[in-house]
Amino acid sequence: MIAYKGFEKNISCRSYQFKRYGINETTEANCRQNGFHCAENPLDCLVHYPNWRNSRYFVVKAFGDLDEDDRDTKISCAKMELKKELDFQCFYYGEQRIWQYIRTAHGAAWFAKKQVWAIMDS
Repeated sequence: MIAYKGFEKNISCRSYQFKRYGINETTEANCRQNGFHCAENPLDCLVHYPNWRNSRYFVVKAFGDLDEDDRDTKISCAKMELKKELDFQCFYYGEQRIWQYIRTAHGAAWFAKKQVWAIMDS
C-alpha cells in the first residue's frame, strides 16, 4: 500500500531511526499503539509534523501486517520502505490539485462517496 509519512529532520520517529534505503521492520502493527504509522492522506501527516522547517515527508510503501485506523487515514504497518521524499512545493501543489479535483462534478461525487463510506465504517 502506498502511503505518506512525516519524520523528524533526521528521519526518525519516536526514537526509531529509519533507514532511508531498504526495509524498516518491526514485529507488530496496531494503530495508536505500535508499528510504523503513516497515512493514506498526506495532509494527515501535518497533524503530527506541522513544522516544515523541522520535518521531512516521504511517500512510503507500507506492507506486512497492516492495521487501519477508524478515525482518519492513519495506518500502522510492520514493514515500511521510504520511496520518495516530498518537498514543500510538491506537498502544497499536490494539496491544491486534490481540492481542484473535488470541485469538479466527478470529484465531488467521489469525495461524497468517501465521506459516506467513512460514516458507514464508524
